Amino acid sequence: MKSLFSKYIIPILLIVLPAVSCSTTRTLSEGEYRLTKNTITVTNSDSFNPGSLSQYVKQEPNGSFLFGWNPFVNIYNWADKDDESGWARFCRKIGIAPVVYSPGAVESTIESIENHLEYLGYYNSTVKGNVNVVANRKVAVDYDVTLGKQYRIDSLSFTLPERGSFKEDFIADEPNLLVHVGDYLSEEVLEQETARGASHFRDIGYF
Repeated sequence: MKSLFSKYIIPILLIVLPAVSCSTTRTLSEGEYRLTKNTITVTNSDSFNPGSLSQYVKQEPNGSFLFGWNPFVNIYNWADKDDESGWARFCRKIGIAPVVYSPGAVESTIESIENHLEYLGYYNSTVKGNVNVVANRKVAVDYDVTLGKQYRIDSLSFTLPERGSFKEDFIADEPNLLVHVGDYLSEEVLEQETARGASHFRDIGYF
């Protein structure tokens, strides 16, 4: 038991304890903050999944391994910022640099989410990015999303050539349309129908 402790436990503790105790913001420059978390909240809908918007967030914090802890960020901070020794290069090589909060990334995220919501058919949606200092030189960003208004399709009209067989083939395909009267208007569905229709008519000989 003693040999097991000295062989495995002590070396692990020698690595883990310094990692835990070392700051994860030590290498940041003056005025910089480490990004620790993003959250997205939809303020006016219980059915819309906020997680579907996470892919449009332009800056993600460092990943974590256990209870929000990433030891490699700590290891990166073992070395002083301006240290160019072999030890410092080793720490940077096996460690992970902390993600430095970028105000520009927040603005880009807001624009990206608003554009995507309009693409889905939520017009004039608003997104607010709230930056909160959660600890010494650490920030979390909360994105508060207010969905805009959706509009239902009142009517559909088609302009079809009178000559040839295309008109008959189009009418025969109408039950397969993805866009219907009464549906919410969505650029996403319009694009899907464009692709579906083009593929269908190519398959039956219209190029």
